[in-house]
Amino acid sequence: PYTGGHLMVAPYAHVGTLEEADEATVCEMMLLTRRMQRHLREAYGAPGFNVGMNIGACAGAGVAGHIHMHM
Repeated sequence: PYTGGHLMVAPYAHVGTLEEADEATVCEMMLLTRRMQRHLREAYGAPGFNVGMNIGACAGAGVAGHIHMHM
């Protein structure tokens, strides 16, 4: 994490890429990310956010076969 307030949104499904995730999973991840942004803004008064995913070992993913979103 770059700063305090770091969160991760991880699906129950064990998939390694967005292409492997079904549409419902991808939608739920984004909706949860949006919800967490609102809560972080309220709790910390955050003026900005970094949101991202590392997919694959060469991209820095630390958990093989399981996507997750950082905020």
